[in-house]
Amino acid sequence: MAMIDDARQWLFVADMNHSGSVTISDIWLWFDWLYYWPGDSLIAMFMVIPDVARFFELTYNDYGGHLSGIVSFIMWCGVIIHALIYGALIFEFLRKEFNSKPEVQQDNSKNTSESP
Repeated sequence: MAMIDDARQWLFVADMNHSGSVTISDIWLWFDWLYYWPGDSLIAMFMVIPDVARFFELTYNDYGGHLSGIVSFIMWCGVIIHALIYGALIFEFLRKEFNSKPEVQQDNSKNTSESP
């Protein structure tokens, strides 16, 4: 997927701004890098097919742009919705599992024939 002249940094590097040390300014760049990753990967897939890239007028300068932002927003909304749904399902399952008490069998027939 990554080409030789690809300008996007695909692998995570803690020192995102390449200042020589990890600083507080790198934290925002981590979120920025992660947020745009899905949209940028779609653009990179289109860039492999020159006719598609030409039709949509895509270049490597579109990484982190509007199209990438929209695609990433839709993808991250889907991830959050799925996480909420599955989290609620797991919570409901565990709530039922741990709140259900095993039925205790009671013997209502007292044996009155025994004498002390």
